[in-house]
Amino acid sequence: MTEEAASSITTFNTFCLSREWNTNFTWFSPFLDFTPCFHKTVLVYVPCTILWLLAPIEFFLNAKHGRANLPWTWRNVSRLVVVGLLILFSLVEFANVTYVAFAGDEDAAIPKVFGADFVAAGVKLVTFVLIMLLIMAAKRSGRLSSAAQFVFWVTLSVCQGFTFGSVVSRDLPGLTPNVVAKVVLVAEFLLEFCATILACFADKPLEYMDIKGDCSYLVDTAILVK
Repeated sequence: MTEEAASSITTFNTFCLSREWNTNFTWFSPFLDFTPCFHKTVLVYVPCTILWLLAPIEFFLNAKHGRANLPWTWRNVSRLVVVGLLILFSLVEFANVTYVAFAGDEDAAIPKVFGADFVAAGVKLVTFVLIMLLIMAAKRSGRLSSAAQFVFWVTLSVCQGFTFGSVVSRDLPGLTPNVVAKVVLVAEFLLEFCATILACFADKPLEYMDIKGDCSYLVDTAILVK
């Protein structure tokens, strides 16, 4: 191994502790699982990246839609409450990681948190703020549903479902630094699952919408409309 390659691996281990991929955690294990690094990077970055890539299209569609503001219903209120709680838990997660990093044992051979922990908490926080803005923008423009939001929530729930399973069934070492992190992770997954269910329902349209002319705004992408 060259000195450059060794330096690169050392830098990555400092950021993430473990390797990104290890077949001993997947194929050669009684339980299908991934490395802690894979949980903190790929399974967080992939769904969040999907939303950020689709966000410009969402804002464009909202601007083009230009319909009346939708009324408040249990659907959009529930979405905002769930996302608000996710933002709160992301702040708690980031604060907890910071606390563990600065209050940890300086003599410990291996620290409990790494750069990947900070990045994962930060990425989730800004992504949940973005989804909050998208929900509000869709409501103001009168859009009944959003395919981009649905794809994001399904992808996030699937990815975080693996992490949830690793914490609940195996308590994978290196995945959560303390009890607070475990509670936050479980709570976040349950909220993400609820958000996925809510994304299946379209909002209630205004009763006085004029359906003459272009009716494309009445077409929604939700699985369950009623």
